[in-house]
Order: sequence, then C-alpha cells, then structure tokens
Amino acid sequence: MADRSHPLELLRQAADGRAATGLRRALVPRGPGHDLLDLASNDYLGLSGDERLIAGAVEAVRKWGPGSTGSRLVTGTTELHAELEGELAEFTGAQAALVFSSGYLANLTVITGAQVSKVAFRARVATGVEWIQNGQVFNAAAEREVVLSAGALQSPQLLQLSGVGPADLLQGFGIPVVADAPEVGRNLQDHYQARMIVRLKQRISLNDQVRSPSGLVKMGLQWLLTGSGPLSAGAGQVGGAACTEYAAGSRPDVQFNVMPLSVDKPGDPLHRYSGFTASVWQCHGQSRGHLAIRSTDPFDQPRIEPHYFAEEIDRKTIVAGLQILRDIYRQKSFRDLWDIEMVPGQAVSSPAGLWDFARTTGGTVFHCVGTCRMGSDDRSVLDPQLRVRGVERLRVIDASVMPLITSANTNASSLMIGERGAALVMS
Repeated sequence: MADRSHPLELLRQAADGRAATGLRRALVPRGPGHDLLDLASNDYLGLSGDERLIAGAVEAVRKWGPGSTGSRLVTGTTELHAELEGELAEFTGAQAALVFSSGYLANLTVITGAQVSKVAFRARVATGVEWIQNGQVFNAAAEREVVLSAGALQSPQLLQLSGVGPADLLQGFGIPVVADAPEVGRNLQDHYQARMIVRLKQRISLNDQVRSPSGLVKMGLQWLLTGSGPLSAGAGQVGGAACTEYAAGSRPDVQFNVMPLSVDKPGDPLHRYSGFTASVWQCHGQSRGHLAIRSTDPFDQPRIEPHYFAEEIDRKTIVAGLQILRDIYRQKSFRDLWDIEMVPGQAVSSPAGLWDFARTTGGTVFHCVGTCRMGSDDRSVLDPQLRVRGVERLRVIDASVMPLITSANTNASSLMIGERGAALVMS
C-alpha cells in the first residue's frame, strides 16, 4: 500500500525556506495498478480476512467525533492506493520498473551483491564510484555525473566515507576532507509507531487464516487467479489521519493504520489468538537525530542516534494518539467485535502509563529522511537541483534530501523525488 500526504505538504516543504521550490512543480504519474481506494465506497472490502473487521473499523472512525481529548478527524487527508494487482502482483511498481528496464535498456547495467565503498574525486570533482564485490575492489568512471541513491541512512554514510561531511569527524578517521559539510548526517527524522492490539470474539482475523490449511489454500488461489485477497495487500490496509489537541491549525498531527492481524514485532509469527491491530504515529515530529560513520570500513554500519521524543511535544502527541485509538476501538460499530485489549491492556490508563508503553514497545516505521537535506541556504547539504554543495558533478536523489518529513508514508514522495531528480539530471 502507498498513501500520499496532505495536499499542503509539498508547499510546506517548499515554503520552509530551505527546500527546493521546484517541488511545487513535481508530479508523479499514476499508472495501471494504482487505483484509489475510496473510503466512502466499499472498494476496500475483501482485502482483509473478514470484511467485517475493516468495515467495522472504518465505520468506527466515521462515528468517532470530538471527545475528551478535544480531537477531530481530518477527512480526505490520506489516500490509499492498491499497488499489488494482476500480472505484476509480485512486484511493487518501482521494483517492476527496475526489472523491466534492466532487461530492455542497453545503457543500464545492474550489479548485485556489491557494496559501494566511496565516491572517487579528483580535487573537488566527482569522477566515479568504487565498490567491493566478492572481496575485490572495482571502479567505474562517470562521464557526466555521479548520483547517490542509497537512502537516508547510507547516502550520508557514503558521503562521509568519501570525504564530504563534518571535517572534525572525517579527520578523526584519517579521511581526506574534500568538502567540510557539517550537516551531512544531521536532521534525521522518522515516524515512530506505537500499536494497540485487541482480541476478537470470533476467529476472523488473518491470525486464524494463516493457521488454517483451507484458509491458506483460499488465499493462495485468490492471489493466483484474481490477483486479489490478503496476499495482494500490505499489512496496513486502511489508514487515516487526525488532529490531536496539540495539532497546529487544521493540519493532522497523527496517522493511523489498521491491520486485521496481530504480532509482537515484524518477522515474528502471528499471535495464536484472533488479534486486530491499530497503530499510531506522529506526523510532524519535532525531534531530530543524526548519524555518523564509526570507521573507514564501508561494511561497518554507522552510529545512528534518532533521538525520538527528545522534544516534549512529541511525547504528548503520541500519548494523545493512543487515547484517540482507544476512543475509536470503543465505538459501537467495532466494540462488539472484541472482548479484551491485549496491548497495552486496560491497566495502562494514565498519560504517564501510555507514554511509558509507547517509549518501551514502539519503534520505527522505516521512514527515515532528511540527512542530506536540500535547501537554498549555504548550510544545506544539497542545492535546489539536488547537487552536493562544495563539490562538482555529484547529486543525491533519495529520501535523504527532504528538509522535513512528510506527514504520511514516504514511499510516494521518494518516487516523486526520483522522478524530479531524473528530470534535473536530463536537463
């Protein structure tokens, strides 16, 4: 699944004073297999194990209104798109494009099983890249430009390994300083998620289907024959956004995701009871983290310090979001479907208790951005054309360029950055 942020989101980025105004002109085409799921219709039904779950959850949100938290629902903010359909059900749109391009474009070579170790420079001019594969070092020279697209965690790592970053950090590892860029690796932002789980009265969640041989067969046939059913959708099947009492103006400050399943953490087996999960994250966290290399070894992961909840407003907002989730769970259209709140449990009721729960059990949604931010100010890592300041013939084109994190998922925005970056390179 993919969703898009509030229509004002790109304007907020551009108006920030540090962002590229070209974002306002950026468009991402919607091709086949990206049909809008209109929550005003019944198009979403059938994605989960039992349509009563998603239908009940959506109806609960509709019925939910201003309560003791003083919060309100913001409609039309998050749009969900079905990405896994038909013949391309085994790929996301981006993966399919890469696979097909690598088979048909004579000027594209895809190398796998390789670790890029650094960007090569002649003085301040990027001349190519170096990578390691099967213990051997390889090099490629660039005729025009070098483009880094390693993501918000590894693009800054590669810049630092290549001599572009905070001078004192690089000198400490004996790396020749090509450009002193203090903000490389700074401005790290992410969405932090906390989840509430209830036990359903009837065995109608995906937890039950995956433990049923007939259920597994049914899901497999649905996917093979029609490209539909639970295997064609992500875990979070319905999303929405809302304003807590701390929201600024009419902009939502929390987002929800609904999952007709339950699990302790990603990768673990689903619970043996019939579980249902709803999660919340803060859209516009004020806390900022950073990352830095720990050695000159490209295989050594950087030190990442996200500093989640360093700002008090972030702590208050995640607690308010959990309180909203409880209000939604208790709406009549959904309350009759479950009997016990498993996580965090009714004993956790105070704001302090909810904060401790979020702090100790929540985690990343893998939406890291911002570590090579673009902007018009001299301290920004990139200029508005995504070129690395202080050097020549080097760009970064990935989620690390965002000055501010989007309110919703970062996937569609990252694809947009790719589209816009490609156009800048071609121009």
